[in-house]
Amino acid sequence: MISAILVSLMMVAQLPDGTHWNLQERTDAITGRHSYSFGLRGQWVGAGPGFPYKDAQPDLIISCTVGKGFDFASYDIGALVDVGVRRVEYRIDAKAGTFYMPYSSTRTYSADKFVFLSKGDTEKILKGTLVLLRVSAYNNGYLTAQFDIPKDSSTVRDACRMK
Repeated sequence: MISAILVSLMMVAQLPDGTHWNLQERTDAITGRHSYSFGLRGQWVGAGPGFPYKDAQPDLIISCTVGKGFDFASYDIGALVDVGVRRVEYRIDAKAGTFYMPYSSTRTYSADKFVFLSKGDTEKILKGTLVLLRVSAYNNGYLTAQFDIPKDSSTVRDACRMK
């Protein structure tokens, strides 16, 4: 399979508090579409010595097209989850709730390591400082990841045309 995406630039937007968004800028070789992908590395919560996914790393990825805005956001779990997973339990600072994936996302992508988030859910995440995301794991347990959202995520919000 030939990849149509060429990586044109890779840089890290380091922020004063130590947390940062990893920015990857891409140009599609066929369509010429220019896009940004912002990534944030998380950490597992409650992962003791017997944790089966200790080598996997959770990531939050937000992608947008230059001039058009938000494309998608995904919670890259890095470990197998139930194929039919349609909800993500969350805690953003002191507020808890549930994100529900659109039906088409689970059917189209049959998520095994990714959970796709809506634009509205992603906007909620960007307004927080401490975000916990939990999904059902393949072995009927739960995987919970913590993301420390950078204090200034305006670059992500502006590039992806989010509130």
